[in-house]
Amino acid sequence: MDKSTAVILVKNVLERLNSADDRLFYIKGPITHSEREALELMLGQFQARGAAVAAKRRAPPAAPDAAPARPPSAPPEKAPPLALQVFDLAHPPEEVRLCMEFGGYACKAAVLDSRGAEESATVLEIGLAGRQDPTRSRELATSLYIDARGRLWLGQAAVEMSLEESAQGRRRRFDGIKHFLLEDKLDSKADPALNPTRFSVTLRELLLAYLAFFTWTVNRGLEALDLPLNLPRRFILPALAPQRRQAVEQEMRALLCAAAVLAESFDFDYDLEHGEPVLLHDFVLAARELRRMRPLSGCSLVTEAVEDAQAAAASRVSGIDAVNRLMMVIDAGAARVEWGLFLMEYDSADGAANTFLIDGSARSLDRGGDFIDRILGLYALYKGGITKAHAGYAAIRNRLALSISAYKEELFNAGVVNIPLGDELSVQVEREEFLATKPMGELARELADTQQEVLEAVTPLALESAPAGELLVALSGGCAGLPLFLGLTQGRLQVRGLRLERVPAVEHPLWLNSLQPELRALFARVAPVIGGARDDALTARHDD
Repeated sequence: MDKSTAVILVKNVLERLNSADDRLFYIKGPITHSEREALELMLGQFQARGAAVAAKRRAPPAAPDAAPARPPSAPPEKAPPLALQVFDLAHPPEEVRLCMEFGGYACKAAVLDSRGAEESATVLEIGLAGRQDPTRSRELATSLYIDARGRLWLGQAAVEMSLEESAQGRRRRFDGIKHFLLEDKLDSKADPALNPTRFSVTLRELLLAYLAFFTWTVNRGLEALDLPLNLPRRFILPALAPQRRQAVEQEMRALLCAAAVLAESFDFDYDLEHGEPVLLHDFVLAARELRRMRPLSGCSLVTEAVEDAQAAAASRVSGIDAVNRLMMVIDAGAARVEWGLFLMEYDSADGAANTFLIDGSARSLDRGGDFIDRILGLYALYKGGITKAHAGYAAIRNRLALSISAYKEELFNAGVVNIPLGDELSVQVEREEFLATKPMGELARELADTQQEVLEAVTPLALESAPAGELLVALSGGCAGLPLFLGLTQGRLQVRGLRLERVPAVEHPLWLNSLQPELRALFARVAPVIGGARDDALTARHDD
């Protein structure tokens, strides 16, 4: 059979293909012997061409100085050089502390400096280094995306590139990265929706790539303050069972130490006028080489882990505020909602202000902002009449998932949002309408029940310490402004025969007015990372 005849027969086969959905096809009618012969002929020609190309690549160059240039997309023969200088820097000042918060939607980092007469807090502008909108200069989007050419896009750049390549709805961003860490899924291989390349990588390696980018932006913030890059760092963790906490803390220590090296081994500047994004293959080769070298044993760069709620509580108390209160902290994040009950004490004799976590009050609920995103996406599909039977269901659902978080923010800020589901279809969702849905009603009840459980889990003596029967309720985290959580700050509760009047905490503590007034509007989002860098963030638990 000649090539022209084979081409005609193969075209006949292709014309009989019918689409089952946007990913699967089936053929109408049988394949004849001639058509099969044509397909085998075309396959043989492709295999022969591939073998010839492979042989040509293996052939030695004609002369040492005449070696052909390797295409930019071809994998390097060895790992890029590693920058280990961070471990050779002079000892940093002990009075300066850095805390990093690895959030579900956004990462934050803060530095507290006790070298002066008064402690100063600075939330680093990591968003600027990450090429984000200047209005979000102190937050870094928690997203990673691998494009069709195997390039790593991180932060806001990942969001933008994923939307640009989402025409078919077959690709996925690495969002909700915190879930993979907490659910012990880091050894899983990244599926083709996340990693379109033929280079196999694990979720741990993708998480490390994001943490290296996060560390790189933190380093740029430290340089702006003329602080050393080897500043010891704490990090924020959610409340976990002791055994699971130990495993997660150990994993994060190792990843952040490795990220400190890889952050300075690559340039994560997404100003494309000055170069290409980091290649996935290059980064993973360097990460694996670093692991083989084992230079991180005994790494002291990463110090303590601080729980979300305790860090948020520590951010609210100081000698300036000088109050003794019983306070419940609710940290409403993307992956989880964290709870803790604290006794705020101020000793006027020595000026010490502390927050003590009351034993048995720590709680964690696995239904945060990500859960609300998922429910909003499903509700939009329902309103648009898009079911699994729809021919383009998978593509529409996947495209919607890439931007649903932004639609949720608009919904709660403006009270209404238009959500596009296709080229000519969109649905309008109103805030009250969405909050009245069954899943959101169930979430509201679950939050209220958890608040009651936290109070009932502690000893009556702890509740009796509330002055005038008032329970101060402080909200933090990216979802703190949602009506679901604001409703937990007001009204009367009955707990073990005691009546507690819930009082909303002020939006920001008094100490912020005199030291860092520009952080007031952001305080709910950055409270944990500020508190995590304070000396009293690690105060011992209260002895009831």
